Amino acid sequence: MSKTWLLIDCNNLLHRAWHTVGKLEHNDQPTGVIFGFLKQIKSLQSRFQTRQVAFAFEGKGSKRREVSKAYKARRKPEPRSCDDCLFNGNDPVTQCRECMESDNRDRAEYEAFTVQVEALKRKHLPAMGHKNVFWEDGFEADDVLGTIV
Repeated sequence: MSKTWLLIDCNNLLHRAWHTVGKLEHNDQPTGVIFGFLKQIKSLQSRFQTRQVAFAFEGKGSKRREVSKAYKARRKPEPRSCDDCLFNGNDPVTQCRECMESDNRDRAEYEAFTVQVEALKRKHLPAMGHKNVFWEDGFEADDVLGTIV
């Protein structure tokens, strides 16, 4: 029995799966994130010759933002309302329409992503025998992993 453990910050693998096979569906249900994530896990287990895995998922919110306003502050915010689009110097009608279409598409894609993440956490990983599936609201996956270690 291997003593090697894989400690997985799931956020990274989930986004990799989303951007590679995230649009896959089965019976009109999104499955790409689940498929891509599990394929990566299988590959890692094979590479490191272990079945021992601890999964750390992002919780809702982040206490790091409460501690430091500068946390991730350098990231460029995306427009989220027509007001943002109206005052950026472009044609307001076209820009607002594009913003709304993009926002609706983003919302649908986000929903497809989160549904799959929740299914992985709560259903698929436990059904596959994985008992070490962790997340805690207010904490990011790397915080959870740091606590485990």
